[in-house]
Amino acid sequence: RSTFVTTSRTCVCVLSVLLGFVVFPTIFATPLAAQQEDSAPALTASRILTLVKGDRAAEVQEPFRAIVVDDGRIFLTDTKKGDVLWFDENLVWKGSLAALHPARALGSPVRTVADSRGRIYVADSENRRIHWFIDDEFGGSWSGRGDEPGRFDSLDDIAVDADDMVWAADGSRGVVNVFTPDGLLERVVVGFGAVGFEEPTLVAVDPAGGVYVYDADRKVVVAGDMAGAHRWTFSVGDRLGGKKLFDLQVDPTGILFLVLDDKSRVAMASPTGEELGELFGSSGTPASYDRLTGLSISASRGVMMAVDQKDLLVQEIRAVWPDTSAFLEPAPRAFAAFAIDTIQAQVLA
Repeated sequence: RSTFVTTSRTCVCVLSVLLGFVVFPTIFATPLAAQQEDSAPALTASRILTLVKGDRAAEVQEPFRAIVVDDGRIFLTDTKKGDVLWFDENLVWKGSLAALHPARALGSPVRTVADSRGRIYVADSENRRIHWFIDDEFGGSWSGRGDEPGRFDSLDDIAVDADDMVWAADGSRGVVNVFTPDGLLERVVVGFGAVGFEEPTLVAVDPAGGVYVYDADRKVVVAGDMAGAHRWTFSVGDRLGGKKLFDLQVDPTGILFLVLDDKSRVAMASPTGEELGELFGSSGTPASYDRLTGLSISASRGVMMAVDQKDLLVQEIRAVWPDTSAFLEPAPRAFAAFAIDTIQAQVLA
């Protein structure tokens, strides 16, 4: 370990080299964000985890998305390597989830999420399976390829709601499957109200039960609720220059964050589907990411995690919400009123 300290006129850089990756804690005097909305979080750049490309345990091939959980651990999804790397709250590499799996591999993981009980779920798009882990141990997996309800033609994304239900998007089949934490299939969602899905590839759920689905075929975000009602449709194609989405996230106040296939552009939308501008500044002045593929939000930790796949870095961004009383309250479960393709619950082992 080497520590370099400059004068007070410059920033203090601490360089740590450990097992093939580099950590740069960096301090910026001005926030990244330039939002005008009073409810939007104020963002300040924090630490940077700089990754090294390679085949060794702590190295990466194609970093895609990262999350930070309540205890500060960071999980970095690497689709090409077929692994989810695990770092502690000090950004020190600790291991991988693939090493905990009986097959020592996770196929092609596209998303890692956590529930309120500490379970970590991994969406494996190659094998069309959802793997879960708890207390640093492999817990099990479910689904797979198949035509019966609850199995997948394509497993494109997963999200966890306030009741720890797992929502899983199948873009090829045009549905979103909803599972209990143990893999019981409860619902197959084909759309909201009269608005059906064509190719749902991203899904996000807010604390109050709002569900947001990106339909890649029509380039729209369809918002609904757990009673199956349609709220609104946001046209990414018409309103954001026709770009597709890399990621879709929602914060505790219901603000949506849309990561565009346009370098580092992240557009924001209100809980009612209105445009709120750009996350990292006004249009035309985005942050200095070359290929932002993932953005996650942890209100409990007060951070966002951004992954730049091209520059091989993970940026930690401190987030402060001006009014935490505006956070959405968890909604009671409403599956009994979910009037969309009710099927018999089953375990898909």
